[in-house]
Amino acid sequence: MEPHDFSRANDDSERRLAPASDAVTDLIVALSICATSLNQLADEVVRCAACTNDPDQREDLWAAARGQRIRVLEVQGMLAALTKAFTESYVGHEGS
Repeated sequence: MEPHDFSRANDDSERRLAPASDAVTDLIVALSICATSLNQLADEVVRCAACTNDPDQREDLWAAARGQRIRVLEVQGMLAALTKAFTESYVGHEGS
């Protein structure tokens, strides 16, 4: 997590602000739950596609499932980046 620089209104000194570690861990947990939920949704859509006899509907459901799988990968990427940044910013500085 890269802290942001903000100039104070009354002088030119700068303050370094970073999100609290609890907020970041809450976001990591939320992204993890989101990835799991999206994956479960995609699984369910695939099950629905297997149950239909209409080829057009089956293709539409498979396309929707693929879209969900892509979203899962996007969320997992965000989760990996956030976890790495958290580890570098907070875990590495615990003993300081």
